[in-house]
Amino acid sequence: MRPYTTKVLLVLTCCTMMMFNPARLAGQDGNVWTTLGGAALGAYSGGVFGTLGGVMPCGYALRPAACSRTWAFSGGVIAGIAGARIGYVNRAELGNLAKTAAIGLGAGVVLGTAIAPFIKQQYGVMDVLAIGLIGGAVGASPVGAAIGFGTGLVGGTLLWLVVDEATSQDALQTALLGLAVGGISGWAANALQAEVVLPMSVSF
Repeated sequence: MRPYTTKVLLVLTCCTMMMFNPARLAGQDGNVWTTLGGAALGAYSGGVFGTLGGVMPCGYALRPAACSRTWAFSGGVIAGIAGARIGYVNRAELGNLAKTAAIGLGAGVVLGTAIAPFIKQQYGVMDVLAIGLIGGAVGASPVGAAIGFGTGLVGGTLLWLVVDEATSQDALQTALLGLAVGGISGWAANALQAEVVLPMSVSF
């Protein structure tokens, strides 16, 4: 096993142990299905984020395809673990994330369809679907994605203005990197903050 792979697995193991702290999960609210559902939603969202985030760094890699797969896999695993914890701890929160993901997916499809007439190059159903999937991933982690994208956009714009060799494409790729980091971080933050919602009791 390569040293890089070993380090990645070690970090992911530590994240898993932190998120699934037995002391905090004693009163878990979900079940096997909500846990699996959360893992699937997180893996999908994180995989999309990882793919977007890897556009810039993988452009300088010796094996861009392998680099992109690594980014997608890492993002999917991290967000998948986070989603599993959310589904295990609080099914209501998982339901909210699923709703916002569905809204984002729909908005992405509408946007992808709307811009089709303005794109001269070949543009088809798969492109519309890709934009929809990105919208769904962002919808599942909207706060983190928005903060990350804004930070990356500001940083990329400054890079474009200050560095002579930088281009508008570099600015956009920096914004995508920020979007990915923010979106995946949003999943992790939601998982660490998730708490069990216990039914209210009335006493007299």
